[in-house]
Amino acid sequence: MKTAKTALSLWQFFAPFKMRIALSVLLGFLTVGASIGLMATSGYLIASAALHPVTILLLWVPIVGVRFFGISRAVFRYLERYVSHDLTFRILSRLRVWLYQRIEPTAPASLQDSRGGDVLSTLTSDVDTLQNFYLRVVAPPAIAVLTLLLVYAIVSHWSPEIAGMLIALFLLAGVGVPLFTLQLSKQDSAGTVQSRAEIYTRITESVHGMTELIAFGQTEAVVRELQTEQDRLSSQQLRLSHVSGLATGLSLFLQNFAAWVVLLFAIPLVTTHHLTGVSLTALVLTALASFEAVSSLTTVFQSFGQSMEAAKRVFHLAAKEPGIQEPANNPVPLTPNRLPTSFDLTFENVQFRYPVREVREQHRSENRAYEPALGWTDCDAASALTDLSFELPHGKHIAIVGPSGSGKSTLLQLLVRFWEYEGSIQLGGRELRDYRSQTVRNAIAVVPQQPYLFHTSIAENLRIAKPDASPEELMRALEAAELKDWIVRLPEGLNTLVGEQGTTLSGGERQRVAIARAFLQSAPIWVLDEAMSGLDAVTEENVLSTVLRSCTHRSLIFITHRLVGLHRMDEILVMSQGRIMERGSHADLLSKNGLYRAMWETMAFRP
Repeated sequence: MKTAKTALSLWQFFAPFKMRIALSVLLGFLTVGASIGLMATSGYLIASAALHPVTILLLWVPIVGVRFFGISRAVFRYLERYVSHDLTFRILSRLRVWLYQRIEPTAPASLQDSRGGDVLSTLTSDVDTLQNFYLRVVAPPAIAVLTLLLVYAIVSHWSPEIAGMLIALFLLAGVGVPLFTLQLSKQDSAGTVQSRAEIYTRITESVHGMTELIAFGQTEAVVRELQTEQDRLSSQQLRLSHVSGLATGLSLFLQNFAAWVVLLFAIPLVTTHHLTGVSLTALVLTALASFEAVSSLTTVFQSFGQSMEAAKRVFHLAAKEPGIQEPANNPVPLTPNRLPTSFDLTFENVQFRYPVREVREQHRSENRAYEPALGWTDCDAASALTDLSFELPHGKHIAIVGPSGSGKSTLLQLLVRFWEYEGSIQLGGRELRDYRSQTVRNAIAVVPQQPYLFHTSIAENLRIAKPDASPEELMRALEAAELKDWIVRLPEGLNTLVGEQGTTLSGGERQRVAIARAFLQSAPIWVLDEAMSGLDAVTEENVLSTVLRSCTHRSLIFITHRLVGLHRMDEILVMSQGRIMERGSHADLLSKNGLYRAMWETMAFRP
């Protein structure tokens, strides 16, 4: 039942291309029909020529027929391949776009339990596997059915009995053999998709973590694991090859057996003058050529199994629900030209808990009686923020500090609508849930702790924030981020490639490129999440001064664990275990014997 549902879900991507599908099937049928015509007329021509006709004019019709079917077969084959592959690529393109549009709103909340390599494998390898659904599953049976009707119409003209036997052998080769091979290859067909995805995931993770693997001497262990997975995939593919070879052999046997059956049962018709000797040759070769439509059916169920397994993975990824619910009606867009009354931010009794991972839930269910001893409670297991309340009037600057795991970054993720929350977060007097997520994100410029840089030029990485930015605007943003002198020294300047994930840049340079992005984005609220962590002390001071000057009329949330430059902030919030433990100015917090004072005293560097 699940397979049928998956197939129906997959068919929705084919429905808009019904006319192209019909044209492709028709061209495939005409190709097979031309092959049958070529074989039949060739046999008729050879047999007729062997009788030494009085004049060559008697052979004129079969000669023209051979030329026509020979040329038309090549033309129809070319057109069929062109249309069918164009159709396949259109379907795959539509599927890829649909899948990306489905998973993009779910990131990062609903994808936290998925490995990046596995998601990438689904977007690429699994979608590529689905090209076989049309080329090897949908089209061949349709062409075979049309061919079966054509053959029955031709052969039954001479003998309905022979036509019936030929159709029976046709069905045996086209249905019986595939069903038989399906039972032999069912497990391996699904297994190859899973094994290929696992190898893809492991390779992706290994490449990204190559430095750590080398540093800890784990490269050989990783290679052994990959070799084990590759051996499993090779074994599965070898077994599938054996099954495919068996199916091909059975199909060829039935093809030749059908020719002998037609020959043996047609000879008596020649002796009774119901069939001429010349027509006998054409009849046998018609039966032989008709099995071209069956040859592509031998692995149809094998391809169907692989396609369904790939489709299940695709639809499983697409079925993930987003971490937030978008409002039905979008309010006035937050753009610099049409701002709301204000951009005041208000957090009131905000609470949030990360979803408990499935593996942890499994362990809890297995150890339910021991939960008190294990320290597992519903609150402690996933609680990240508890009764969080503060205000940020527009234009004010606050710092949020605290040890790792205190909830600082979680607060940011709620603010940019990555997760749903309990309580109230208001922007400009309106509940944050009332805005579209993209509307909120357009109003907030975020500099993350680990910015992602794409494998393209510095200019293109900056234009993520402002696609139409001019080179002059890019240079001003880089100058503000203390990168102008560095860019000028590069041979390619703004066109310098940064490498995969910015590997050709240092950590501080990547951080400053991300800060330059924020300068390009015209956003009334800035959030810096450990944005200075990769900078040296002098650059950190210079960049922070530039940021504060740029945020004179902007709100600023400065998330950090380094107590640097905080005396410039209007207020400091000190967080621990998801709560605000202290709040006040830098001087006020130092005067107290609290968490902020303890953090200050343990710092090796003070501004």
